[in-house]
Amino acid sequence: MAEVPHFALPFNLKISADVVEQDTIEDVADCVYVMLRTPPGSRPEAPTFGIDDMAFVDQPVNLDEVRAQIVQNDPRAEVNLLQSPDRYDQLILRVSIELNTRGGI
Repeated sequence: MAEVPHFALPFNLKISADVVEQDTIEDVADCVYVMLRTPPGSRPEAPTFGIDDMAFVDQPVNLDEVRAQIVQNDPRAEVNLLQSPDRYDQLILRVSIELNTRGGI
């Protein structure tokens, strides 16, 4: 590449996206991440997809319920959930997710 790059003419914008292989641990982790960020009922094509928002839930969080929602939405996910208070603010609860996949994916 040139030391001082300039746009080539005619201007050509190239767009690409990162991808992961289907049914890998990365794919399952992406799916779990999306379901944690999606409120149930927000996807008309899959009205039960998603996890209830836990932002203002009384502590401690019912981890069995969260685990059941994750497995219901993606049976490939095998999760271990841990909760602990924030280091600096005891009113903040941190929930950590350890992810494995079922069936040796």
